[in-house]
Amino acid sequence: MNSNEKMGMAFRHLKDSDRLETHGLNGPIEAGQEQIAKDIAENILSLARSKNFKSINILYSDQRRTQETTELVRKELEKHIEVSLRPEEGLREIDQGIPNLPAGYKDGDFLPTLPAAWDAFGEEAFSKRNFSYRFGSAEGSSVHTELVGAFDKHGDSLADYIVRQYAFLEKLFSGELQDGNAMSVLCTHSTTLFILQELDEIAKDIRSGVLGNIAPEDLPIVCFEYYQKKIEPVLPTGLPFGHVATFDITSIQNSPLVQTIRDARKYFLELKNQQSV
Repeated sequence: MNSNEKMGMAFRHLKDSDRLETHGLNGPIEAGQEQIAKDIAENILSLARSKNFKSINILYSDQRRTQETTELVRKELEKHIEVSLRPEEGLREIDQGIPNLPAGYKDGDFLPTLPAAWDAFGEEAFSKRNFSYRFGSAEGSSVHTELVGAFDKHGDSLADYIVRQYAFLEKLFSGELQDGNAMSVLCTHSTTLFILQELDEIAKDIRSGVLGNIAPEDLPIVCFEYYQKKIEPVLPTGLPFGHVATFDITSIQNSPLVQTIRDARKYFLELKNQQSV
């Protein structure tokens, strides 16, 4: 995305199959979602044409559900415009580890330890600022008894995710990911879409004077507060699969947020390095 492009565009992957026994947490998308992919492509084409772009560059998370979603959208777009693809590790979802499936578990069964793990992650990372707490761990600021023995392998800490995500955002807002004169579009997960919308709202409030400078270590917390205040009330049941969102990239580029993102990545990288010593 170049400095003259006002709006950015991103979309969530299509609904993925709940087959933990067969595929773990990296399953394929469900069949029969071609119309949703077509609707996504039409949204992208509409913006590209309004900005006079002649080609599209889709940056996508390298997880299976985003790869397959990108392929369906690409097929629709290529009927009308040139398309290129670029996988980006920085668009990956939070690593949720490897859950321990109980005896008798079958693909499609509800696994209560996953929502419990998300609750624990939110409490540790955002309420208690335990940035080194790993997804699925029973050991945090307190013992999460519901997670004892629930995971064969723990996932990301917030520090892990922030370092990866903010490194991508640095490249996005610097223009490094711009592919010539193509319009760049992101195929990603709900967490990234929320962060982009949160940053958009924060940039507006900084510009209007409602919000002052943000300490680097506080940026993820402020983003989460904006999610609770401005996004969650509008999307109480979460972000729909295939959801398309735009965000004001120029507003973010022209705000102090770009430097804050850079400083926050360095802060959380140092925190990670300290924990590994």
